[in-house]
Amino acid sequence: MDSFEQVVATILGRNGYWVRTSVKVALTPDEKREIGRPSAPRWELDVVAYSGSRNELLVVECKSYLDSLPAVRHYRAR
Repeated sequence: MDSFEQVVATILGRNGYWVRTSVKVALTPDEKREIGRPSAPRWELDVVAYSGSRNELLVVECKSYLDSLPAVRHYRAR
């Protein structure tokens, strides 16, 4: 885990989230084909945070390069 991921995980943890970093995602060959990435390696989510009291599950992909825009994306399920 890089330092930027650790900063994000610490902030979320201090705000009441249950946090895990470097979460591996095993996709089946069918799921990889369905998303158009049949030869994709095993995926990894940088930060996953859950808050039961807020009923929120956050998945954060961290980018530590300042010229890598957008550095942070926010999606909210409806």
